[in-house]
Amino acid sequence: MICFEKIVVSLQIAMHKLKTIIFLLMKFLGFEILTKKQKRVLNRYNPKPKNHLDSIIFFTTHKAASNFTNQVLKEIEQSSEFVLYDYGALIGSLSEKLCITNKFEEYLNENSNTLFQLYGEIYGPQRMPLNFEGINHYKKIFFLRDPRDVLVSAYYSFGFSHIKPNSSTLLGTFLKDREKIQNQTIDEFVLQQANKWIKPVYTEYKSLRQNTSQDTLYLKYNDYVQDTVGFINSVFNFAGLENKELAERLSLTANPITKLEKKDNHKRSGKNNQWKTHLTQSTQDMLNVELKHILEYWEFI
Repeated sequence: MICFEKIVVSLQIAMHKLKTIIFLLMKFLGFEILTKKQKRVLNRYNPKPKNHLDSIIFFTTHKAASNFTNQVLKEIEQSSEFVLYDYGALIGSLSEKLCITNKFEEYLNENSNTLFQLYGEIYGPQRMPLNFEGINHYKKIFFLRDPRDVLVSAYYSFGFSHIKPNSSTLLGTFLKDREKIQNQTIDEFVLQQANKWIKPVYTEYKSLRQNTSQDTLYLKYNDYVQDTVGFINSVFNFAGLENKELAERLSLTANPITKLEKKDNHKRSGKNNQWKTHLTQSTQDMLNVELKHILEYWEFI
């Protein structure tokens, strides 16, 4: 059985590589090739629900293992009747066609009638809140990291290590933001972004969680670090999927903690409580006061 599964996985990898090569070749020859999911973003494709599974929105933030959770969601798509829409990646790939520089959520909210449906789909990782009409009728997963650690990690990522976008539309804003961050100290950055970014996001997530008419699941980054298999199984079970062997296999690729911290690595550390060692005591105190209600509600203190 194990050998058969390895063969299947190898074939899937090979097919993915072949599709990538064909796509790049066709693109080089000047042909436009769009997937059905990309066509949906461009309002050229309107799929019909194929089942009555309640759709799920997976909410998280940047710097909270969202790349790994994307793998988990892809496995759910492969092993169930759900169809996954990672709109962050999809809109990013079409940003030039859509003339979008950074506010993807505005586009999602404005086009929610065609981009979201109540049955058979999973959306995520969604790294910012959404507020379209009817969102309260969707099941939701909230996967959040201590906002103080998110801020520390974001400083190094957005300021130094995050991969530059391929899109020329997004690149200008990216480089401008990076230069601004590099001219700030980490303490200046986290205090500014605590109010500008973190506080609004975690507050809106609180509202989404409280006002929903459907089931919700809350998982913390600590759950992912301390019990990766249990974390994956919780996500699977919420989607109605039970596959302990798959959860075990996925957990082997997670590697939540990096032993050697490097500022220029996209995955720099992954450790918890970095805010206690990377920020001055004065900054820590101000953050704790500013984010007090958020930290209490999401159980980070």
